[in-house]
Amino acid sequence: MVQSNIIVRKATLDDIKYAKEASTVVNQAYRSKEHPHKIVGTVQIQTSPEHPLMAEVGLFSVSPYEQSRGIGGQLVRAALTEMKEMGMTHAIMHVLENRPEILKWYKKLGFEETGERVPYIWPEKLKIDGLHFLVLKKALA
Repeated sequence: MVQSNIIVRKATLDDIKYAKEASTVVNQAYRSKEHPHKIVGTVQIQTSPEHPLMAEVGLFSVSPYEQSRGIGGQLVRAALTEMKEMGMTHAIMHVLENRPEILKWYKKLGFEETGERVPYIWPEKLKIDGLHFLVLKKALA
């Protein structure tokens, strides 16, 4: 794994000017130091009033041109750190069940399968009928 020289930070109001560019790769929000105007990945922390001590890692993506450089791990670890600072005790995420290589990667980061499967919310957009998300969970100690 090559560690990339990126800056991980919270999005600001000033980032609105990049909204159109960001929407091309799932609300991207992070840039490399080498190319400060180039978005390389995103991660979102989603809280829920129903589960006040749990937050979801969502909208996680890394540009295909920037993968295998350690960026994804940096983004997820930054999100987990932020969740702890927010007082959360657990992180969850939803991962497509047909992606064993991604599931393995999340398990390396400490996530565990809960046994719960959730249907995809837009089944008409699926190329594979009946595809579900697996729910993963990680304690934030």
